[in-house]
Amino acid sequence: QTPTDPNSSFDLEGSVLVGMDTDTVITAEQLLPTYLGDGFYTATLTPTIADRYEIRLVINNIAVPRYPVLQVLPGHVDPSMTILLGAENLAGSEAGQELLVTVQPRDKFG
Repeated sequence: QTPTDPNSSFDLEGSVLVGMDTDTVITAEQLLPTYLGDGFYTATLTPTIADRYEIRLVINNIAVPRYPVLQVLPGHVDPSMTILLGAENLAGSEAGQELLVTVQPRDKFG
């Protein structure tokens, strides 16, 4: 039964976003549904880890049987969060000799 009254009891306690690639779990306790009218609600969450997430909704203690998938892509590269591996090899390096360094671009959330 879909609540149509904006004052009706409607909570998302127990809902989570589960990362399919990183095993990240984001609890949805902070989600506050907003009534839009005609039985529709909206709720927002800002994931900070790029992954594919199953949205496991629990509405008024009843699990929604199907899990939609949300794809969260990384943001723009943030040079201040980017990691350079092998930089310790730069000291004492010689001209003409190969060096191996690895750059791991990261967004503002790391």
